Amino acid sequence: MASAEPIALETAPSGARLPWIFRVTLATPGSPWLLAGALAVLHLVVAGVVIRVVGVSGDRAEMVFLLSLNYSLYFGCVPVAALMLLRGAERDLAALAPLVGVDAHSLPGARDELLSVTPRAMRRSLAFGVGMAAVSLGSYFPAAGERLIGEVPWAFVIPREFLIDALLWTVLGWGVAVSVRMGRLFRERAEFSLLDSRAAAPIVRSGMRVALWWLVLFAISVPVLPTFAESRTLLRIFGAILATGSALAIPVLYLPLAEVRRRIRAEKQKEIAEVRRQVHAARAARDDAQLPGLLAWEARIASVPEWPIDAGALRRLGLYLLIPLGSWVGGALVERGVDAALR
Repeated sequence: MASAEPIALETAPSGARLPWIFRVTLATPGSPWLLAGALAVLHLVVAGVVIRVVGVSGDRAEMVFLLSLNYSLYFGCVPVAALMLLRGAERDLAALAPLVGVDAHSLPGARDELLSVTPRAMRRSLAFGVGMAAVSLGSYFPAAGERLIGEVPWAFVIPREFLIDALLWTVLGWGVAVSVRMGRLFRERAEFSLLDSRAAAPIVRSGMRVALWWLVLFAISVPVLPTFAESRTLLRIFGAILATGSALAIPVLYLPLAEVRRRIRAEKQKEIAEVRRQVHAARAARDDAQLPGLLAWEARIASVPEWPIDAGALRRLGLYLLIPLGSWVGGALVERGVDAALR
């Protein structure tokens, strides 16, 4: 069924648009990797100047430099994550369009409506980012007392922390919002067969993509953790933050799939109720020839999984969850190699 009418999602009223980070990334000529590299180098240069001006030296300088490199990677990831999430969402919407009654003519308008978010939604993401920045800054206070971070001026640390958290959580918040919105669109308008497990594939891909980036962005900090081995307090705090962030990848995937599950469950209940009505009618009419087929169909529908995620997707999710662990092991091996080379 094709229709040119707008999607009219309640979460995309007038005034919704792409967040400014996405608009800047799209407007920048050339590859987003160039913009990512420019942001990473710019931060590294500024951090290097701060380290030199403050006069940090010795082991402290190495640790502060590694932290600065860590933040440079974060800044570089912002435009890359934004563009990859955006292009992935566009592909998912194109795959979902035939199921929700959006034809080729109305697809551009549906894209603009679905991928745009309201200023209110972005303010919520920004507020969450500010809260995460406050938690991160709070973890620095024990370090400052132990002179691990205290050499770097707070006038540099505080703005940097709030800026990077605002950027990252704006991108991730957009990804989660759009993924959930596509799941809601599937629940409200999709026409599909319960026996076709591929119908919800765009929603699964969308949720998996956001969860992947979520884990990648958290894993960036993991290789730096061995540098805090002398500070057990800071190591525990950073480890708890990273573990919490990694665990949040599960609800990131759950939220859009929960919308799909509601629709599948409703369709199953509707179909089973209809089959049982036919069973009762056949029994009342003494038409025993129809009963085996009807009962087999009821069993087939009842066996349809309500969660639209197959074994392959579960394996990929398991591999995604290993990303922070692999990053930790890799960071430890790299640090041992560096120590051995410097001896």
